Amino acid sequence: SGASPKTIGYFPRISPAKGLHALAEAFIRLYRRLGPEPARLGAPGCLSASDSPYLDRVRGQLAEAGCGDRFTYRGELDRDGKIAFLRGLAVLSVPATYDEPKGMFLLEAMATGVPVVQPRRGAFTEIVELTGGGLLVDPDDPGQLADGLERVLTDMAFAETLGRQAFDGVRAHYGIARSARRLLGVYEDVV
Repeated sequence: SGASPKTIGYFPRISPAKGLHALAEAFIRLYRRLGPEPARLGAPGCLSASDSPYLDRVRGQLAEAGCGDRFTYRGELDRDGKIAFLRGLAVLSVPATYDEPKGMFLLEAMATGVPVVQPRRGAFTEIVELTGGGLLVDPDDPGQLADGLERVLTDMAFAETLGRQAFDGVRAHYGIARSARRLLGVYEDVV
């Protein structure tokens, strides 16, 4: 197509629980469907010594599929680095293997207008449904994850709509002013 490749991002720490291996599996499926042109995979994040072999296995998984050169581990980023990384993404996906209770990394990505593709579990479900800023897929299903990522990467109008809804939805539902109003409401109920 000649277009510059779009980056699929992964954001939190590098660990099996956060599902980088599942994202790599979905990425391999996408690569086989779309060829090398449309996408890259970028992953910053804290990497403990104990999880270093895990990252090596993920790299090996991608290399074996012929797309190892499409993946970049970015290391730990400071605030400015995180913002720059997020602004460069077409989509974010963190297919965690457990019911994530908070999902702050989703809110950070969505606040910069980045749509997300997430498993329907934990806090992800509420965040995506409330903001309209992404797609939910069945947990632990790399085929569905690949389908969702493909849709966001290839349907520009759809991706723009999700990105706008992500940006606006985070501000409407997760902003500081809203949190303050809810807290005041709780205090008023108590008093």
